[in-house]
Amino acid sequence: MAHGNYWDKPPMNMGSNDETEDDDIVDEKWKLPEGERTAVCSKTITYVLDGEVGLLADLALMAQAAALARERNRTFFIDDTYWNRGKYGCLPTNYKALARYHFGHPFSEYYEDPYSHNLNRLRPIFDAAQESFVSTIRPNAALGALIRSARQELKEHIPLSPSTSQATYISAHLRRGDRKHRTSDASYTAVSEYLSSIENTQERLGKSLSDAPVYFASDSPSAEFEFGEAYPGRYFSLRQSRDVALRQLASSQEYDQKKFNTLSLEERSRLTKGMIVDFALLSGMWSWKGDPIPRAGVCTISSNICKIMAVGLGWDRAFGRVNAMGDLDETQNGWVELEEKGRVVPVWTAFELF
Repeated sequence: MAHGNYWDKPPMNMGSNDETEDDDIVDEKWKLPEGERTAVCSKTITYVLDGEVGLLADLALMAQAAALARERNRTFFIDDTYWNRGKYGCLPTNYKALARYHFGHPFSEYYEDPYSHNLNRLRPIFDAAQESFVSTIRPNAALGALIRSARQELKEHIPLSPSTSQATYISAHLRRGDRKHRTSDASYTAVSEYLSSIENTQERLGKSLSDAPVYFASDSPSAEFEFGEAYPGRYFSLRQSRDVALRQLASSQEYDQKKFNTLSLEERSRLTKGMIVDFALLSGMWSWKGDPIPRAGVCTISSNICKIMAVGLGWDRAFGRVNAMGDLDETQNGWVELEEKGRVVPVWTAFELF
């Protein structure tokens, strides 16, 4: 259990966190007469995007940074100066400016629930991420319109049910490219395993999903073709949309982070928009009253979108009735992870450090 506040300076300047505390100091030239507001923010937290990791990896870490800003009543900035435009300079970045320095073991020790077990230990961090996506990390008007368009088209595939007022579906994210399995000899999870998992999830979660469509997203056009050929039910994806603006956002090739910066700015922008729309429909994030929402999502943990899909689903829909020992409820969980399959504890983590 941690003592004191996170980011507190230790006594005698041992291991000083100057990099995080300098923003508490207001230069004399910015001070105004007592009772008047300062001309600049005196306390800030800035998250710098550098384009060296995937979009959802950044969003997962950004959610925790935004939570720290809320907790400390600081202004939260996102610096996109270097986003997908190369490195900071010829010298390596100071390690104290990196996410792995601020969100490593001390962060987990401080913000996890020390009196709980397994998944329950992570509940405060999960809730912080969810609040960040609700209140801080939100799509702009143009992206919001694309998300609403995709949801309305998906809704047409969902049969009306007298037993429920909420239109629902199952989502599936199939990652290829540079995200191969971390803990097994297989490079990727087979499409056939997704098909079996979707069928089992429909049977396990009841009648409301028995005829529900699947929202499918993948960075691989060939994987989607294989899924579409084999899946017997209805499914919808960006590539299938009748809206040209949505179809154009579908991934045209398997994603490789190391090659991403070699693409044109127009192509990078297109793929980023497509990923945000996919993420919204895979997870249910940023949904409005009356929008269809996923009851379950199938994915692999090596992809960061899988981690944040759970946040979008919400604690209860994702993990079911988690018991006192923090075990996932295998009868009601909607977050279905196909790579580690519960072999690693805890089954969910909030973000990946690089």
